[in-house]
Amino acid sequence: MKQPLISNKFVFELEQRIQGELSAESMYRQLSASMQNLGYFGASKFFLKEADQEVKHYQKIVDFCNDLGVLPEISNTLTDLKVDSLELALKTAYDAELNLLNEYKKLSNLSMEEPTLFYFSLEFVKEQVKSVGEYGDLLARLELTKEPILLDKEL
Repeated sequence: MKQPLISNKFVFELEQRIQGELSAESMYRQLSASMQNLGYFGASKFFLKEADQEVKHYQKIVDFCNDLGVLPEISNTLTDLKVDSLELALKTAYDAELNLLNEYKKLSNLSMEEPTLFYFSLEFVKEQVKSVGEYGDLLARLELTKEPILLDKEL
């Protein structure tokens, strides 16, 4: 086994981000199923694409860990999520992306002494800012139109 190139403190933080990405993937798959059940087929496809993005984020972190000689511990935490409207699904996604943004900001702040990790975490901060903005836009459009089916067709 290789000697890790970062401290255990940072390994723990990366493991937390991995869990966040896997939880988000699970959440998006559940949102997709819920939207399909409600007849919002555009939203269902949209959330499946979001789930695939979270898997890519997860893999990027695992690859980074591997490059640093770290084998992260990964636990399985599936959530039991029930939503009954497109609005609630979008709010749930917005909150999850905002939480991930805050976690990556925390990682960036903690990793100031570790430049490799700092620059890596900034990539995710940038990605999360974009996601939070996109969900905020979707919620605003839904509020303006008051017609979820119209937004569903766009998704």
